[in-house]
Amino acid sequence: MTLRGAFFFLSFFFKTNTKKSCVP
Repeated sequence: MTLRGAFFFLSFFFKTNTKKSCVP
């Protein structure tokens, strides 16, 4: 996985986690 991809994935996961208390 590329650094940019990992960063994007982390950002997306963090955003989803912040928006929703539980992850689907």
